[in-house]
Amino acid sequence: MTAIERVASVTGGRLILETEVGLRWLRRPAAEFFPTTELKADPTNWWAPNPAWIRGMLERSGFQKVVTYSRLPLRDRVWGSISDRSSQGVRRRLRQRMVFHASRQPDGAS
Repeated sequence: MTAIERVASVTGGRLILETEVGLRWLRRPAAEFFPTTELKADPTNWWAPNPAWIRGMLERSGFQKVVTYSRLPLRDRVWGSISDRSSQGVRRRLRQRMVFHASRQPDGAS
């Protein structure tokens, strides 16, 4: 049982997940691995899954509806593209934090 499945088993039907995402240009589920401190200089942050991976895991865990919210407004994403063209700046823009609202019928509900 995955951690998401364990969390799903105790929710009242709704889960709100906020996390770092990477590899957003890939349509199929994937995750970026950080073996040391590459992600925000934190040695405990090892993975940045893409939105397709998160959506797939939530659906696999029994959530029927998943809505994705970006925390970075469009104007800030555009400005970031214009202002920082270094390779590190490009990588930073391809990762961001996102919020996922997942809902399902609670166990025993009809």
